[in-house]
Amino acid sequence: MAAASQGAGRTRPARVRWDRVGRVAMLFALVVLLYLAISPIRSLMSDMHTLSARRAQLHALQSIHRSLVGTQQALARTATSDAEARNLGLVRPGEHEFFVRGLPNN
Repeated sequence: MAAASQGAGRTRPARVRWDRVGRVAMLFALVVLLYLAISPIRSLMSDMHTLSARRAQLHALQSIHRSLVGTQQALARTATSDAEARNLGLVRPGEHEFFVRGLPNN
């Protein structure tokens, strides 16, 4: 009995449970990998949003460019510049400007 009571009083040294340590290490590695993957994914989403905004801006600027090219071509014609000058009240050298008032409305 004495031997049994001495054995019962002794505590058994704690053994390392390697299967649990492995699971915790794998869980930690998974958390680290997820953390490392979040930043590039967020950056990618931000870049895609910026790209779509820039494409919309590009289309708007291309439309403005087409309009300006058409205006430039119209203004390059002599008849257009003459008509614009007449609208501003300009006359050619040697011409006389006349104002006709009091005409009936048709």
